[in-house]
Amino acid sequence: MKNISINNFVFGNANSDRIVKTILSNQLAFPDNNSGKNGLVLFGNYGSGKSTLAPLLCEWVEFARSGCEMNVSPAITIVNSSSSAATIAQIDQQSRFVSMNKSGLHYFILDEADNMNDQAQKNLKGLMSARTNCVFILTTNYKSEIDKGVLNRSYDINMNPAPPIDYVPLLRDIAQKKHNAQLSADKLEEVARIGNGSWRNMLPALDVACLKSNGASISLSKFQFPVSLKRSA
Repeated sequence: MKNISINNFVFGNANSDRIVKTILSNQLAFPDNNSGKNGLVLFGNYGSGKSTLAPLLCEWVEFARSGCEMNVSPAITIVNSSSSAATIAQIDQQSRFVSMNKSGLHYFILDEADNMNDQAQKNLKGLMSARTNCVFILTTNYKSEIDKGVLNRSYDINMNPAPPIDYVPLLRDIAQKKHNAQLSADKLEEVARIGNGSWRNMLPALDVACLKSNGASISLSKFQFPVSLKRSA
């Protein structure tokens, strides 16, 4: 298992945090033949960690279900609208074989799932109903573009910006480990506000704040994106 846990991710609301953690603790059956839910839809703004979290969820669900590491990595597809129907057809074929994972589950990740055309989404909805041996994880910036039937067979996981204070513990830990810097809670909340839920923005902003705290003449209030900063030797 990678040296990272679900606690390294921030969700847009408490319900999403609770759903994921109850699944991973085996308190909530997933996939569940009774409810028909075998999907997770990770939705939110750019840079919130959806694509990073998706394969980790596959690893953690497998470990929760079987107590073992995955034998077969999840199939990850960045969805293209012109080939989305073919993508679903390929998933259909792959899911017909016996899984080599101890749980017996297949794992499929559809990144940028809103690019699926209408027919592909209908096919996916049917596949989700027919396959009890599959976990489907979809990521999207536009939840409204996902078929309602697909959503009904999934748990919605909100990864939109959380209140800035929710990011403070993680940002404090990163500042200490990366820069050996001690920043106040107010400064860390300022970094979180600048990032607005995007780690692609928060991490450079944190770099700037740490450099400033170490004596560099950088004005955090004037920090703008995109920028790449490296600490000098």
